[in-house]
Amino acid sequence: MIEIGCNSYFTNSLVVDTLSIIIKSICDNEYKNDYVEESILNDIKSDVYIKEVLSSFKLNGLEFLEFLMYIDDFNDFEQFRKIILESDEAEYLYILSGYIVDKTYINQLLNVENGLVSLFNKTEICSSILSFEMIIKNRESIINRIIDYMKCMVTDSFISNYKNITKSDCKDIEMLSKMLSIKAPLEVSQDIMGKKFYNKGPYNKFVFIHSSFITRKCIRYFKHDQILVYSSLADTMNSEEIANVLRVISDATRFQIIDSLSENNSFTGKELSEKLNLSKPTISHHIDILKEAGLINEERNKNSKLYSLNYKRMNDFIRVFSDKFKR
Repeated sequence: MIEIGCNSYFTNSLVVDTLSIIIKSICDNEYKNDYVEESILNDIKSDVYIKEVLSSFKLNGLEFLEFLMYIDDFNDFEQFRKIILESDEAEYLYILSGYIVDKTYINQLLNVENGLVSLFNKTEICSSILSFEMIIKNRESIINRIIDYMKCMVTDSFISNYKNITKSDCKDIEMLSKMLSIKAPLEVSQDIMGKKFYNKGPYNKFVFIHSSFITRKCIRYFKHDQILVYSSLADTMNSEEIANVLRVISDATRFQIIDSLSENNSFTGKELSEKLNLSKPTISHHIDILKEAGLINEERNKNSKLYSLNYKRMNDFIRVFSDKFKR
């Protein structure tokens, strides 16, 4: 890790990047990656078991990156494997759910009849109870399979190409260092994510991880430290991103959600459901699509999740879109 400010560090992560490549592979059967051998990608794409498990997660498996908080080396697959597999069942679900449900309460539900159903509803980790049961009962086989795929990717060719990616990080290091010389790490994090945080620490340290493969513009994990993974610090959206935003907001329900969030600073899923008179599953579905496009942010607050508009992303979209059609 490179120190870039007071209690602030920059790094890359093979754990983040290889997991992100797996997620992209299971979400898009046409996905190609010049750094990874085609045979490995084909093995991942044809693994129905892993595809079923990861596809059921709200973030397609990015939830596992919560465990980065407990390892020293973000490139160490075995550390990552060990912390996930050696956590007791309650700790495992507590971390995986983003600490949204009290660990003592999780423990209680694990030991009562129909407790898994209550846990499934409380944690909202997966879209189906069957998948939820699988990630608990088959944890070892799932994690070993995923991490073995991650390790298989890291061939000599991959490392050679990966070094070329990390060489370009000098600009990011310079930009972040400059930002951190003017603002506190938390403020810089808010600027990158385009939102004001409800959970503001205090944190022991701030880690900024650049990933060329992460499936989201940026994502934040926090407990005793804050880890912010981002794909780019650039403000400009490309034509593909513009087209995707237009597609996403063309839906009437999603436009209503954006409109509601613009009127109010934040809502929980339940509040949006009541305000728009729609079922929670319907709201959840549209929120997932809006999050994927980077238009709204999600942040846990005690035992609920708060959704807010990503004004930075929205303003960037409006600016780039209007510039393209200026006369």
